[in-house]
Amino acid sequence: MTSRRHAERPVVATREMVRRRRRRRALAVLTVLALALAGIVWATWRHIDEQEYLLDARCEVQVGDERHVLTPHQSANAALVAALAVDRGLPREAAADALTISLQESDLQVLEATEEYDARELFRSGSPSWSDDDGPVEAASSVEGFYDALEAARDDEDDPWTPELSVSEAAEVLERPMDPSFYSQHAERGRAFAAPLTGAQPVGMTCRLTRKDAPDADPNGLAHEVAGVLGAALEVPEDVQEALEALVAEDEDGEDDSDDADGGDAEDDAEDDEAVEDGREEFGPVLIDRSTALGDHAHGRGPEAGTVVTVSMPDGDEDTDGDEATDEDDTTGRLWTLAHWAVATADLYGTQTVHAGAYEWSRDTGRWSRVEEISDDAVVIGF
Repeated sequence: MTSRRHAERPVVATREMVRRRRRRRALAVLTVLALALAGIVWATWRHIDEQEYLLDARCEVQVGDERHVLTPHQSANAALVAALAVDRGLPREAAADALTISLQESDLQVLEATEEYDARELFRSGSPSWSDDDGPVEAASSVEGFYDALEAARDDEDDPWTPELSVSEAAEVLERPMDPSFYSQHAERGRAFAAPLTGAQPVGMTCRLTRKDAPDADPNGLAHEVAGVLGAALEVPEDVQEALEALVAEDEDGEDDSDDADGGDAEDDAEDDEAVEDGREEFGPVLIDRSTALGDHAHGRGPEAGTVVTVSMPDGDEDTDGDEATDEDDTTGRLWTLAHWAVATADLYGTQTVHAGAYEWSRDTGRWSRVEEISDDAVVIGF
């Protein structure tokens, strides 16, 4: 009897049992809310990323703890300035001085565009206001003119330009139109970008660019400019430069400037047709491969989407000393000058990827990543 009454006795919930139940219910509710919030945050971030609401398009160079930044437009101009210094065989300090002076005088913005790429005005014209000279020479305003003046000053016996000069001293020697002390405020950024853009610092500069509104692919335009700004460094023959110029002219005119109307050689025409049909056109060190171009204008990037431009580095000069290390350094420098130029101008030509050495830059990620395939003697540019 005792055991039966004990079994029928109702279970009385203790205070501790109630607390445990409440904790479990609260934990379950919090877990559901956390999962829902995480889903909302992830979906919101994906939407923001896809629409690029928070994208700060820029190119940057990291030097120690300092991050130096340029806009894509400034970076394309900086790449031009540096590439022309390399093409002329000038030291890196010449490019650093040019970038620093341009940052002060034009903020690396084109003051006046011209038909010639290297004649773009990125410097202020006018006579130096600080000079005591009765008749100072007007300061050069184009990139080409700036380097002409620098090379002339380098040969000056009395007051020459040398790589050891500070930028203030260089500005005075080159008779720039502003007070020489103004230029030093941009010196660190000028040096920072000069290193990768002249090939002295591999994987030194990267650009984060828009993916949603990327320009149409323009491999012909890129190939033409490569031959123009780095023609001497890449040993591009003059007839190749002319052929690439004609290719760009065809794009602009929408017409074929072939020799058919003038009774050109039928055999040559047949070879040209075969090359075009194969999708591969070779212009000296520049190979334009359209064999993988997508016919449906993928992602709205135009009919050239999928084209690859490969630019081969010239063989090292055989000098009398047999200095293979110097040749290898020159090749590496040219390789990374071109690679960084291609990244910096990606918003001009619709470039999607740049492969150099063991690294590849991608517009999708905005950074360089290691890849398995090594390309030490060519830069491969994808559209």
